[in-house]
Amino acid sequence: MTVRAPQRERFSRRDVERLLRLDGKVLDYWEKEFGCLETQKGVSGEKVYSRRDVETLMRIKQWLVEEHLGKEDVRRRLEQPPAEDPPDPPGSKIPPPSLGEVRARLREILTILDKDDTN
Repeated sequence: MTVRAPQRERFSRRDVERLLRLDGKVLDYWEKEFGCLETQKGVSGEKVYSRRDVETLMRIKQWLVEEHLGKEDVRRRLEQPPAEDPPDPPGSKIPPPSLGEVRARLREILTILDKDDTN
């Protein structure tokens, strides 16, 4: 099974929680339990996940939740090198976001920052 994250290189913790529909405590537990993530700290101190980390988390969720594998089985699978993915067919790349989408996302970020400033 090929698991692919969205075409981005970095993901905020909130993005990963939404994408995987998981609580942050679960992410923390899996990070400690399986020790396979290479999260970094962003400039404001929040965790930042790489695309590889997100794909690993997606595989872990698939194995634990959907295939009902045990933790040891998941560890064994994580130790195996991932199978090579076939090349994407021409025209299958996800197009970059439009300028309107970027502006909307930036407005959302500014709104969040404004709320934080009032506290």
